[in-house]
Amino acid sequence: FVVLVILGCTLPSYSLEQFGLMGMVSTKPFVEHDIFSTVRLLMDQARLTGLLSDRVGLTVLSAVFILTVLIVPCVQLALSLVRWFVPLSRKARLRIFVAIEALSAWQYMEVY
Repeated sequence: FVVLVILGCTLPSYSLEQFGLMGMVSTKPFVEHDIFSTVRLLMDQARLTGLLSDRVGLTVLSAVFILTVLIVPCVQLALSLVRWFVPLSRKARLRIFVAIEALSAWQYMEVY
């Protein structure tokens, strides 16, 4: 599953296309993006403006984006596997269940 999530993050998931005069003038009127290229675009935008507030804000946005799309689903899966296959007390199962539910509020795999 982890390999599939990482592979899904590296495959193009959306594209941007320019029409009109900008599309004719542009060297790349059609560009495909994946999760990591989106983060690179955000960081390039932060460097372009040169403002510290933009750099901090877009870095935090990029970190939350990677966290919610890549890391949280993998942690959620690991906790689910522990809950299914490791003998646990009722209290430990309940704690892991609560953690999985809390993580489900922070994972955006379905949304993205």
